[in-house]
Amino acid sequence: LLGPNRFEVFTRLLVLCLFAIFTSHFYHTDNKRRLADKALLESEAKYRSIVENLEEGYFEIDLAGNMTFLNDPLCKILGYARNELTGKNINTFTTAAMIRKMDEIYGHVKKTGGSMRVTDYDALGKDGQHIALELTASLLRDTNSTPIGFRGFIRDVSERKEEEAEKKRLEIQVQQAQKMESIGTLAGGIAHDFNNILMGIQGNASL
Repeated sequence: LLGPNRFEVFTRLLVLCLFAIFTSHFYHTDNKRRLADKALLESEAKYRSIVENLEEGYFEIDLAGNMTFLNDPLCKILGYARNELTGKNINTFTTAAMIRKMDEIYGHVKKTGGSMRVTDYDALGKDGQHIALELTASLLRDTNSTPIGFRGFIRDVSERKEEEAEKKRLEIQVQQAQKMESIGTLAGGIAHDFNNILMGIQGNASL
């Protein structure tokens, strides 16, 4: 390192300093990246854990509608195993009429960046039975805020819909019974009036 040429000595010292600075910066940057990756993995694991413990069905799809993530409640609602839905298109459990409606909804969500609630999502279970669902859909973005797909929360409202339909049926029956009762009352009044008229005619005839 120490030689007769001072310029050479200075050059070597400068190179060593620059090397030390570069090495320190590299390790510092690498350590920051490792910490960021670790924090991201921990955050993602926590997020996935929360999603898995929801009572509602949850899914994530890419812009083409292919499943990239889903939770067990969704599988339970639709009657599929997780591996039967992973990677499949969301249209797998969507009726033809609903597909057209959802295409418009996803297009609107992508355009506005907001979310939309669908109260009449008509789905098909694995057994082919129709399932009444409520769906809330929102846009999914990457770290650069570029749209990469959609996320959705699904709730099975089949039982509630059946109860509402039964309530409506009973209301109609009550209304029909009330109409029949009104008609019966009206008919009884008419018969009474008609009987009075006949009695009057008969009385006049006897005179």
